[in-house]
Amino acid sequence: MATLSSRVAARIRELRQEKGWSQERLAEVAGMSRDGLSRIERGDRPAPRLETIASIAAALGVALPDFLDFSDVPAVTRHEQERFRTVEDALLRADPWLGEALGRAIEMVVRAQNEVNPQPARATSRQAPPKRRR
Repeated sequence: MATLSSRVAARIRELRQEKGWSQERLAEVAGMSRDGLSRIERGDRPAPRLETIASIAAALGVALPDFLDFSDVPAVTRHEQERFRTVEDALLRADPWLGEALGRAIEMVVRAQNEVNPQPARATSRQAPPKRRR
């Protein structure tokens, strides 16, 4: 499930890269250390304080409410889910561990996006095949 920290991290990275700024440049303008900003972007730090987020948003020229508005995160379409499942099935046959890992990642992405953009209830998951022993 996507957390607020991971969404904030992704938004910072996205806006920073759109401006063509390095982490060093953004940290300087926001009045913080590059290491602190890097840890926030990587998600290595618990949820940053609101004051820190506000400083970063201001440095990027974005109003705090707009910065924290995650309603524009696109939902995964049913067609995309089916394509992911086809890839997952192929990987399960080739390498069960990798296929299972991809399946878990897909489920996490779908749940996170559905939290942001709730869709009418429909089945998005399927039961994973039993684990094979080697």
